[in-house]
Amino acid sequence: MDYWAAFGTFLEGRGARFRSPKPYPSNWMSWGLGRAGTQLLGIVNAKEILVGVDVDSRDHPSWYAKLHADRDETHRELGFGPE
Repeated sequence: MDYWAAFGTFLEGRGARFRSPKPYPSNWMSWGLGRAGTQLLGIVNAKEILVGVDVDSRDHPSWYAKLHADRDETHRELGFGPE
């Protein structure tokens, strides 16, 4: 729970435009992004920490194709190396 509280504080300090939920004892948390069917998802386990955006394809059927088409540009903007 301390990790999730600290991560929420980090997001707010970085200017996140969404509020952090109350932390709970789990290895994952999600934050609503202000659009139905979208959320920031964080997962922590013994080997890695994962952060991603989850988009419900039922609410936004065309978004996945758009995100996939913009993948290289998004990776460059975020400073990710080639995969």
